[in-house]
Amino acid sequence: EAMPILRDRGTPFPLFLGAGSQAILANLPPHNIKSLYLSNPEDIADAGLGSTWKEFRENMTQIRKDGYAIRSGKINTKMLGVSVPIILHSGEVTGSLLMLTQNTPEEIGEVANIIPHLRTQAAAIGDQIVVLQEAYAARRSSGVSI
Repeated sequence: EAMPILRDRGTPFPLFLGAGSQAILANLPPHNIKSLYLSNPEDIADAGLGSTWKEFRENMTQIRKDGYAIRSGKINTKMLGVSVPIILHSGEVTGSLLMLTQNTPEEIGEVANIIPHLRTQAAAIGDQIVVLQEAYAARRSSGVSI
């Protein structure tokens, strides 16, 4: 069954709604998570991530502990987003790898089988980012313009 994409490429997406951003948010340093809460309590509550700092912190802790975020589409309810963080060797989160699928009981049941593959690919992406960062640093230090 076709899943229409109801957003154009490059269209801003609300920070707290999607699985992709939640996988990133949950892996930020605690002071950044608290700052985001203090600046956006209404948006966080509207996204269902908690109406208090304690609830939001617990939700972020659970996502970080699980190692993935999963969200049913709020904009397109036929979609299900599953995302894992891309974490560099330094422990810094640099992005997320997101898979969209149909929001059906069958697909939800397959999430447990999909997550290990997403984690493997996210780790490979993180490794390549480190390689590129090192190559860039080496070029800069040798005086080669990029």
